[in-house]
Amino acid sequence: MPQIKTNTSSFVSDNPILTGLLTKESMPVTKKLKRASNVDLPFPKRGLTLTDAPTNAIASQERLKGSVMKTHLGGMRTGDDSSLEPPVRAGWARNQNEVANLSGGSRPDSRTSFIDLRGRNFTYEDLTNRLYQNFNLGESNFEAAILSGATFKNTILSQCNFRGAVLTNLCCEDVLFVGARVGRTMIKSGHYSGCNFSWAELSNVDCVDVNFSGNNFFSAKLIKVIFVDCDLSGANLTNLDLDDVDFSGANLTDAQMSLSQKFIEETLLGPITSDRERQLNAYCSETGISNLLVTIHSINPTYQNLKNSLMRSVIEQVNRLDDGALQLHLPALVEMLLNNPGYDEVPEIASFNNRLLKLWLQLKQREPYRRGEVDRDLVLKLIKRHPSGVDHLVSNYGKTLARNEPRASFDAQTASPSTPAITGGMARS
Repeated sequence: MPQIKTNTSSFVSDNPILTGLLTKESMPVTKKLKRASNVDLPFPKRGLTLTDAPTNAIASQERLKGSVMKTHLGGMRTGDDSSLEPPVRAGWARNQNEVANLSGGSRPDSRTSFIDLRGRNFTYEDLTNRLYQNFNLGESNFEAAILSGATFKNTILSQCNFRGAVLTNLCCEDVLFVGARVGRTMIKSGHYSGCNFSWAELSNVDCVDVNFSGNNFFSAKLIKVIFVDCDLSGANLTNLDLDDVDFSGANLTDAQMSLSQKFIEETLLGPITSDRERQLNAYCSETGISNLLVTIHSINPTYQNLKNSLMRSVIEQVNRLDDGALQLHLPALVEMLLNNPGYDEVPEIASFNNRLLKLWLQLKQREPYRRGEVDRDLVLKLIKRHPSGVDHLVSNYGKTLARNEPRASFDAQTASPSTPAITGGMARS
């Protein structure tokens, strides 16, 4: 038989859970039980359920009757380490969606510990306006779930699947989205503060009027993503994989941005197992360099220095290819670099443009020049400064430059005596 304890108050004071749950009104219940059995009843380690007590104290110190406590907190099953229930028996299957009934998320007796609810299935669940705080919901499935107006605070959502979910008006503070997958949906009118999207993948996502200021997107993968009126100021956008992304509507003030060099190599070269394959497999059909160049160019001209830095990192990798491999990327490179004089101001790109010009002139010996194909003024500038000199270019590519071509009347008339005309060329507005 257990030893009789003579000081019940000291026993209660040594148990912080009981101190928070027992009130003056509930103490007579304990005393009555003691007198009936003449021994102290052992209290559950994980909490005390006082069905006869008129009130209970919760984390907010608000006093609620026991009959409405469940309504206030939602479902009472909140995890195996919860102070609101005894431990679950081994092998007992709990409904995976019970946490969906929670309207409040923090543990009543702790501000820092996490309620471990990893791997839950919320597919097609309506979680509108729910609050989740101090939860570990990592590896959960939110596919096609309705999360409109939901709030996540100090919560782990790493490796979660949000494909097709409704993500409107979300408020997320200090949330881990590491490795999360978001696809085929719209993120609209949300606020994300102190969130970590490292290694996350966003695919076929429209982001509209979302505040991502100061968030961490290190090594994130963005595929077919559009940013409309979004705030990415001060964000960490380093080591990114970018494929067909539109940054034209994004605020990138003070943002740190760079591209994954591995991604650039894979985009240019595809899988590489030898130096020979490095040249033979110089084009990756899945993404291609065109999408990457267009993505960089979509950044608002306000951030020209950022655009130049990103474009330089790509061109440095492109310049490693030999002429045969480079020919595979020629249309995309000509369209971007021979039509936008701003990039020619970067020394590394200007040097590459001399090489690009020669390859383009060679191509034009076999293919007709398309009106508006290049910026005429920029090409004439490149011809003048080419290391080989104008005379060399004329002698080798006279047919392309067509100094005496009859149909080059406009260009022939406007070109200077020392500058050959471009067949069919037309100044771009």
